[in-house]
Amino acid sequence: MSNHDNADLTDSPSVRSGSLDTDCSSGMAQVKVFDLDAAVIRMGGNRALLMKIAEFFVSDSAQLMSELHAAIQKRDVELAHRSVHSLKGLAANFDATTCQTAAQCVEDAAAAGDLERVQSLLPRFAQELEQLNDALKTELSKSQGTSQ
Repeated sequence: MSNHDNADLTDSPSVRSGSLDTDCSSGMAQVKVFDLDAAVIRMGGNRALLMKIAEFFVSDSAQLMSELHAAIQKRDVELAHRSVHSLKGLAANFDATTCQTAAQCVEDAAAAGDLERVQSLLPRFAQELEQLNDALKTELSKSQGTSQ
């Protein structure tokens, strides 16, 4: 097990302020963007597998977010729901609870057919997704640095 597996994430981009309450409004609390230790455990202790999934997330999340924006423009609630549901599932691999919560809020609005609410919740979700992407990119670069 490398030092990165047990790294204290409080000084890394994986930690920042901001969370969502269950009513989908923003709050201010110190929250991890994702839980590296829990994610490694979820992968059966296979950190290399987790990093492969992180690569997949970083490359595919942008496409899924584009689909979500297109769905809103086309007023396609089914596609919006499917896109955000996929993003939420991908975020779950990393125990990214704040991103998952933001996604759930958007997903619930899409399931209700409320595209105006989807659009109003989208900036917060996009912010959470961007922070998760940034944190995963940081972990990927650390991982690549230790594997050489």
